[in-house]
Amino acid sequence: MPLTAEQLQKIRETEFPVLQHYVPFNHAGVAPVCTRASVAAAHFAARAARIGPAEYDEWMKRLEKVRGLASWFVGAQPDEIAFVRNTSHGLSLVAQGLEWKPGDNVVTTDAEFPSNLFPWQHLKSEGVELRLVSAKERAPTLEDFSSKMDSRTRLLSISHVEFSTGCRFDLKALSDLAHSKGALFCVDAIQSLGVLPVNVERQGIDFLAADGHKWLCSFEGTGIFYCRKSLLPKLTPVLVGWNTVQKNHEFEKPELSFPDHARKFEEGSLPLVSIFALEKALELFAEVGIDEVERRALGVAGLIRDEIKKRGLEVISQKGPGGFSPIVVFKGDFDTQAVFEKLSKENCQIAPRGGGLRLSPHFYNDETDVKRFWGKFEKAIR
Repeated sequence: MPLTAEQLQKIRETEFPVLQHYVPFNHAGVAPVCTRASVAAAHFAARAARIGPAEYDEWMKRLEKVRGLASWFVGAQPDEIAFVRNTSHGLSLVAQGLEWKPGDNVVTTDAEFPSNLFPWQHLKSEGVELRLVSAKERAPTLEDFSSKMDSRTRLLSISHVEFSTGCRFDLKALSDLAHSKGALFCVDAIQSLGVLPVNVERQGIDFLAADGHKWLCSFEGTGIFYCRKSLLPKLTPVLVGWNTVQKNHEFEKPELSFPDHARKFEEGSLPLVSIFALEKALELFAEVGIDEVERRALGVAGLIRDEIKKRGLEVISQKGPGGFSPIVVFKGDFDTQAVFEKLSKENCQIAPRGGGLRLSPHFYNDETDVKRFWGKFEKAIR
């Protein structure tokens, strides 16, 4: 259901006090933490200080509740979800956990964030080739990807939304292509999870990684990793500890035997304080509804694009095969870095990316934020 004006205003006032002093348009970078996530972290920390580990068993039950919520959020099963430190951690689990052979290749684009480049480049010593599809000047087509793939392509790894171009891919079309070539399909969802619908089952995703500090409006240092259940036996843990085994509490009789669920990728104790914060952030998005989140975020991004065109500036972000994303990048006859620095001093949270200024609004932003930004922008370019 669409948010009413009253509901939106309540969310803006109670969940995002950042609006009192800033124009938060950098959710593709580091987002403001929503109030309920902040309160959850503070409450847990204070409780742990007062009573120590007296409620440890309850913490473990709550941990599994969050795992279930995270799995529901991406259309997976709880035993397909592991908690990881960040997106890079999750993608590295795939890169280092699969069995590679010399001559294998991985396909991605040349517009990827380093998190989705370096893990695959690191496989060069094993004879694995990284093949790049050109994506900086225009949104690549299925044919562009297909032309880079052959019988030795083991993996197609793509960002759902590219960080600097805003290009949004059609994940189902890419997964169908990968599988038709006998390859696996991996998604870096850091620029979509929390603002665009993601369903690993319907979209044919084999591996997915994302963390909470961007569109999910939680803290850095905690994310989720998805591995399709049928692929769990083929992905070997590369970080091994007490928590990766079947009998993870048999400390006196340790036995290195991996379970048949994704917890085998959680090598040790987890950052419960930020996981419980992520739980509350996920609950916020579940309450609003991801379709409504997408509708509102794209609407605000559309307002920004309209204002760019009115001012004779150039939108350089792309509409991808999957449609628009909430990332808008523009440039004009001004010094990008100098204007960025001036806007930062005026409490505008944006980023210089892709040769221009990147704005990435969320569902709770509205036209008043857009007006505030352009007022500050006009002052910055004088």
